[in-house]
Amino acid sequence: MKILIVAYDVAPLDLISSQRINHFIDFFCAKGYHVDVLTSKKRAIDGPIKDFEKYNKLKDKANFIEIPSNFKNKSNNKKNDVVDTNSMMNNRRDFLKKIKSILVKFTGQLFDYRTVWAYNSIEYIKNSDVKYDVLLTSSLPACVTWLGWYIKCQNKETLWIADFRDLWTLNHLVEYNFFSKKIDTFFEKKFLSKADLITTVSEDLSDQMRNFHNKDVLLVRNGFVPEEYEHIIKKEDLFLDKNKINIVYAGNIYKNRRDPTALFQIIKKYNLEDKIHIHFFGYYLANLKELVDINNANSYCFFHDPLPRNEMFGVLKASDFNLFLESGESDAKGVIPGKIFELIALGKPIINVGPQDDFESVQLLKSTGLLVKLNEFAGYIDKYKKNDQEYSQNIKFIEEVAGRNSQVSKIYQFIESKKVGG
Repeated sequence: MKILIVAYDVAPLDLISSQRINHFIDFFCAKGYHVDVLTSKKRAIDGPIKDFEKYNKLKDKANFIEIPSNFKNKSNNKKNDVVDTNSMMNNRRDFLKKIKSILVKFTGQLFDYRTVWAYNSIEYIKNSDVKYDVLLTSSLPACVTWLGWYIKCQNKETLWIADFRDLWTLNHLVEYNFFSKKIDTFFEKKFLSKADLITTVSEDLSDQMRNFHNKDVLLVRNGFVPEEYEHIIKKEDLFLDKNKINIVYAGNIYKNRRDPTALFQIIKKYNLEDKIHIHFFGYYLANLKELVDINNANSYCFFHDPLPRNEMFGVLKASDFNLFLESGESDAKGVIPGKIFELIALGKPIINVGPQDDFESVQLLKSTGLLVKLNEFAGYIDKYKKNDQEYSQNIKFIEEVAGRNSQVSKIYQFIESKKVGG
């Protein structure tokens, strides 16, 4: 059985979005499939290129086809660039991210440098006579779906599964105007008309895609691999004062969407400034610094560059509380980012800021026994004891819901039921 996995975010990119694809590759290789991975030649602008350990392991199992995302050099024989993690590169990413959001508002999500990669990939495919039994694409970026559509059109017998870690036109974080929304709606519906199955990560997002495309949609959560968390070494050296309550957040900040202002307000209301340190790890933190200034939170907020995944786990494991930020708007009701599964697996109490009680993410956290509601936080820390076992033993999150293997097995069962490649 030959399967082509098409995704932009994959190792060595050290992103939470890459973990889903990495596991797809591992899983189908373990099932005896011949796996090709069509992805980009990574550049510093793509994000932290740090996960070479996983990248090398995957390349031993699967055939990586790495296509450049620029017009100048279509050779794919060079090694991936090593990322520059200094503040200049971080600022450059932040600036380009803002420019992209402005362009998307007027042109749609296909106007993106990664679409050049999709174009180059199509040129590669035109000159390749390899046929696949199964095509698995994972978006975003939106150009991945264009690429999937093109491959499906060239080989109608290929079974195409279009996976969405984040939605395209229905994405709650994307700001459109009337015309750009029309453009993206046209292309999304055109491309996905050829898909045999759509998958996404929550019940609500599945319902949205089912109604939008009138197609079968399969729920495949992000989940976690329990074995990855069995030997995490705590990393406490970044905590300046271990007598403080140390709260950690790792991820991006979006003003009015992933916004810690409500936590700052609780800290001020209950005079907790001298008891707490909050540590933020991420690339796109310009909005956060503005929010910290507005809320006079500089005395207890600290900013750090992102760490490699295993080191970041060590910090999250050493914290007293981990912070989950997401939008509280109704259009984010079904948003369950991959990061939430990592926090659950680490077993530390999780402060929820943003999502409402009926959101899928909050229901998920409730099921683990790790949820700390914001309005209960002040009373919670007074009786909090630094006892990992007290909290880790309360995790009720079962393998059928949280395990990556059980989730990707749903895709595998769908493929096997179609008896392709027989």
